[in-house]
Amino acid sequence: MLIFGVDTVSTPAQGEDGGGFRERVKQQYEKWLQTLIETSKGCLTETSREKISWTVETLPGLGIYRGWRFESSPLLLFNAAAASILERIEKVDPSFIVVDLSHGVNYQTVSVLYATVAAAVIKNLEKQLLIFNSDPYPPEASSPTCVESEKLGKNPEEPSLNINDVTELQRAVRRIRQITALRRLQMPEMEERDQDETIRQLLACVCALANGAAALCFKGARYDDGTTPLSLPEPPKLSPPHATPEVKQEMVRYPAPDPAYPVRRAVAEVIKELKKLRETDELVTFLNNVAKKYEELHMVQNSLVLRRTAEELGKVVQHYKDVDYVEVPAADLMSIIQRSKDTRSGEPDDIGQEESKDVKEQLERQKRDVREKKEEDVDWAVRNLLAHGGLSYVALQHITVKEKKIDEVIYDKDVLPKLINRLLKKCKINALRHSTPQS
Repeated sequence: MLIFGVDTVSTPAQGEDGGGFRERVKQQYEKWLQTLIETSKGCLTETSREKISWTVETLPGLGIYRGWRFESSPLLLFNAAAASILERIEKVDPSFIVVDLSHGVNYQTVSVLYATVAAAVIKNLEKQLLIFNSDPYPPEASSPTCVESEKLGKNPEEPSLNINDVTELQRAVRRIRQITALRRLQMPEMEERDQDETIRQLLACVCALANGAAALCFKGARYDDGTTPLSLPEPPKLSPPHATPEVKQEMVRYPAPDPAYPVRRAVAEVIKELKKLRETDELVTFLNNVAKKYEELHMVQNSLVLRRTAEELGKVVQHYKDVDYVEVPAADLMSIIQRSKDTRSGEPDDIGQEESKDVKEQLERQKRDVREKKEEDVDWAVRNLLAHGGLSYVALQHITVKEKKIDEVIYDKDVLPKLINRLLKKCKINALRHSTPQS
């Protein structure tokens, strides 16, 4: 159980700094919790008390309390609560999440609710999210006080209250949903201002995967100079939200929240999931892994294309089963695959030198055609790229077969970037600034 308190149950003591103040408030909540556990014997059995794990977190305060003004924002509470909930999910791996909104200050319950929804979306647990709220306590009812808080005096003056805009919490959850849609290989509608270089790299890779050009995201895909056509970025580095306030005379001022924190958490989670597809360094296995992902997402056409491409490449590996290492040029690759098709149809299983020369010349003409034409005039080549799982012959230089595995795909840097840029424009993604070195 994760219990959220709020700093405004107390005020800073003389000479106390922000860190010391927050730690003292947390300790106070823990004492109250222990008191409640000890006095709740009718509700909690000895066994249940031993099984339940209790954690208390305090959140920044907002408003005027005991003459002190607490300056913060709902987004800071949202970030802090989301970080705590995500940390707890990763620690205990829950089968479901329950959020109880029966008690709390107005801005606190709103922020915690949005933070819980955000954490559930990030961790793909939204279907396992339960939200409860009790009936209001009857005003005529009287019950013993369980814990004693600080007594407050009366101030006849009318306070000046701020209106806290919590709309930004909904915007944060919306941006998180846009990012997490990428795990289902769905391209979200994102504004350009929300696309930093990490997100653009992620969008570019998902654009290729979503449209069937999976091989472009293979771990062994690269150009001759060692750079990669497309690659998943490294997950952004994340630090816990900074919520230690500065304490001044009758003022507790918290730091400004990081508006990008929720998105970075979502981006890190999606990258981590997609990287699982790239764990293998063998092309045929990678294509079959992605094809399985397509099938899970009901992307039937993409799955069939990739399964066919993987099967054809398996024939190439079989062709070189007695060779430890070989670089297979695009023209030879095309010839071997065509030969395997002809064999199945009863045609001769070999291709003469003259025919092989014709294949090379045909590919060179197509490559020259792509290089010389404008991007908008190479859609035929983009279609061909997608129809072959990202392994269009015109975009290839060679593949490497090593010990019965295809571990490298070397693309033509004079051809493929133009096709990628055209594809990214179709996905409404700005061109990437640069290719990344192969790690």
